[in-house]
Amino acid sequence: TWIIDTWDEYELVTEWGFTAIRQERRFFTAGAGMLIDRALAIDLALRLGSFERESEFLRERREISEFVASVAYRF
Repeated sequence: TWIIDTWDEYELVTEWGFTAIRQERRFFTAGAGMLIDRALAIDLALRLGSFERESEFLRERREISEFVASVAYRF
């Protein structure tokens, strides 16, 4: 997104409406959880992936690596 500024007006332009997908979104996800003594729950998850797109003026490539952990105590 950028601003076009002329002497009498300005406008906000978003280029991503006209994109070519160079690589579709591809993700690998995995997760596991365990319950300890029926009171403590531990969950782990991993997400890996990437995608790529481009337009006339912009090119974007994203590589995503996420690790999520959660702990819950049940009482």
